[in-house]
Amino acid sequence: MRLIFTITIFLSFFYSYSQGITPITKQEFDDANFQKISLLSDQLKNVKLIGLGEPSHFMGETYTAKIKFIKYLHENCGFDVLAFESPMYNLSKICPSIESENCTKENLFNNMFNIYYWKELDELFDYVVETRKTKNPLLITGFDQSVFSDDKNTFISDYCEFVKDLNAKTNTNIETDSVFMKILNLNIKNYFSTNKMAPQDTLILHDKFLKIKNTLKKISTSEDNNYFLFWGLITDNMQSLYRTNYTKENTRDLQMAKNVSFLANQMYKDKKIISWAATLHLHDKPELVVHKKNNLYNDVFMGQFLKNEFQQKYYTVAFTPFSGTTGFKGYLGLGKKKIKSGDGSLEKYINETYHCDYAYIPMRNSNNQKIITDNKLTKSNIIGSTPYEMDLTKVVDAYFYIKTENLLQKRN
Repeated sequence: MRLIFTITIFLSFFYSYSQGITPITKQEFDDANFQKISLLSDQLKNVKLIGLGEPSHFMGETYTAKIKFIKYLHENCGFDVLAFESPMYNLSKICPSIESENCTKENLFNNMFNIYYWKELDELFDYVVETRKTKNPLLITGFDQSVFSDDKNTFISDYCEFVKDLNAKTNTNIETDSVFMKILNLNIKNYFSTNKMAPQDTLILHDKFLKIKNTLKKISTSEDNNYFLFWGLITDNMQSLYRTNYTKENTRDLQMAKNVSFLANQMYKDKKIISWAATLHLHDKPELVVHKKNNLYNDVFMGQFLKNEFQQKYYTVAFTPFSGTTGFKGYLGLGKKKIKSGDGSLEKYINETYHCDYAYIPMRNSNNQKIITDNKLTKSNIIGSTPYEMDLTKVVDAYFYIKTENLLQKRN
């Protein structure tokens, strides 16, 4: 009997692998070990960066599924760093290493964008804190260019301290006077509004940043200088902030790509990294998405830069729902949105063919590419809650299908 059971399990996994599409039941999804995605271990052996993308933010079941992925990737696939679409500076002070004393659940929540301030994330942050007691902690950082300001102006004081250290290292005398500090703080706060920085203020920042970056070039690249490289990158982030409201170019995605590249090549060069963001930022072929207005996806996004740099070592998983509701309760129902999947969509095909609650669909698989082509599947919900036409065989490396999306739950 035991032999028959073992053979059945083996054949089940062999069948899933040969077919490429792995259906997952609700019971299997709820399994703490989430073993049905064990095929990821082989597929990600040579992957340095994996991006887990949601169609849009505020998706309860998607967040739950991503957390299961993260735990599995950390425990079974060697991914020890989790980078969020949240401020790089702020999160760098919370859980960047095992020595960090600030790594508490509440500190994590308080230094994330509010898109993550939901009950679903409690499980993940409890897990992060718990892993610090082990030999294999899951480290947390961010890759967004923005900075959260506070009443104590912690960022301003830290930045001035960096300039002071730079002066001492290079025997220079770059000043950080009160005018510069005031404008730098205004730059941080303006990013979260529609206000533009005054041209004369941007000129002051530009001139000061130019001196800082030219001085940084004096430091030998052969030294272990992650500290100065980090603050050089933060300087670039500050420039990108005030340029955002002056240009139509997607400066944010370019800067986020630079931030992720720094994490992968410098800060965590010996570790594998998970990035959590909207699929819009992570996917690397927006030109293959047909948008109704024919202009939104003519831009360049973070995933394109990362794919160009890391090639096959960069892997994207797009989480995509078939039906349900995304958003949250309250606000007179304005925070909720229904999800629809029409004819020709990947989601409708999975629902009608496999009748499963979840499914993993890797696209570095010729069988799956053939399924997409033979069944003329040309639409998906991977970006927003509206199906867009796209080349499903090339836009991302894998899809994770969710039959029913749920509203997010408020934290207690």
